[in-house]
Amino acid sequence: MAAGPVCLLVLADRASRLLAARRCHHDSGSVSKAAFGLLQGRPLKTLTPDRGKQLAGHTGLTDAL
Repeated sequence: MAAGPVCLLVLADRASRLLAARRCHHDSGSVSKAAFGLLQGRPLKTLTPDRGKQLAGHTGLTDAL
């Protein structure tokens, strides 16, 4: 990974007991890519993002899935 702020993206679902995590850069593009990689191929009904600025690209993620 390149230098810069890094965060740990954690996706948790209590109903299915899904717990997935990935390290990524702290910007909306990197977070969306990481979330897409974690969620691709999993059956989804809804997606509720947190209110952080790094999740600003959640509409693109929703459309991609």
